[in-house]
Amino acid sequence: IEEVARTLLSDMQASDHEIITLYYGDTVTEDQATALTAQLRDEWPDQEVELVAGGQRFYHYILSVE
Repeated sequence: IEEVARTLLSDMQASDHEIITLYYGDTVTEDQATALTAQLRDEWPDQEVELVAGGQRFYHYILSVE
């Protein structure tokens, strides 16, 4: 799941944006989401990476770049 998230952010050209927001669903623990957020901050150090408890039922993560 984490690899897919990083691949999608690359496809979304996250480095061309200012903010990456990661909404995690109810099947993901806060610790898992925090670990992925740390990885994303390492990979995209020039972007602000935000973590939000989205609580969505059917998706592990929803990704947004702006």
